[in-house]
Amino acid sequence: MPRHALTRARGRAQIGGHLLERLRELQARHDVIGDVRGRGLMLGIEMVTDRATKAPATAETGQAWAGCAWPGPDAHGRLRHSGAKAVAH
Repeated sequence: MPRHALTRARGRAQIGGHLLERLRELQARHDVIGDVRGRGLMLGIEMVTDRATKAPATAETGQAWAGCAWPGPDAHGRLRHSGAKAVAH
């Protein structure tokens, strides 16, 4: 692996580790965050209505997507976000 690629990979791992740490701090304060996991910059947040049953927090997830989306829906009424599409609720 070229040296510059290795340097970028280490940088991404460091940023991802910091982000994971901060997301876990949020998880400790907010019951709706059931789990936070991942590696590097590929991280996931599981949103639940009950941590014991892990029932999905569908409405809250929709609100979170809406807050992250670019302004306005696309032609199909879906929210736009970095190439991914989330259905507007």
